[in-house]
Amino acid sequence: MRALAAILVVTLGAGAARAGEPDYFKNANDGSAIKLRREKSRTPAQKLAIGGLLLGAAISIGVGVYYNLDSREAANEVSANDDLTGETWTPALQDTYDRAGDSGTIAMVGYALGAMFLGGAIFAAWQTQPGEEQVTIVLAPRRAGATVTPMVGGAMVNGAWSW
Repeated sequence: MRALAAILVVTLGAGAARAGEPDYFKNANDGSAIKLRREKSRTPAQKLAIGGLLLGAAISIGVGVYYNLDSREAANEVSANDDLTGETWTPALQDTYDRAGDSGTIAMVGYALGAMFLGGAIFAAWQTQPGEEQVTIVLAPRRAGATVTPMVGGAMVNGAWSW
């Protein structure tokens, strides 16, 4: 008796756990319509905003790469690579040294802006996610028929159908 009660409790508990799930067989389809779920599309303004943020990220990162390479080139021009060269530090070398520092700063700003634009694009894409909609496609009724055409010496029987 206890085993039967335990089975009953487990069975009823499993049914209660599934109460929130959709019942796909609740409304049987009579064959006249098909119901589908499809993703909605973002509005043109949302697409433009996301595209603009991605374009801003690409431009900012491109500027960062350009100035990063310029900074590296300028730093290599004034670098002695731990060798004592005996050369005099001239104003031209100081200008190249300053350019390396300035280009490095601009590169970091470009990378930071690019990261912010990219984060904004990801956030905008997440927030403007349109979701799904249910679409019902109504099917044309099926037609089947036969025709009898009298002819000289007999008749002709034709059949027609659609699917």
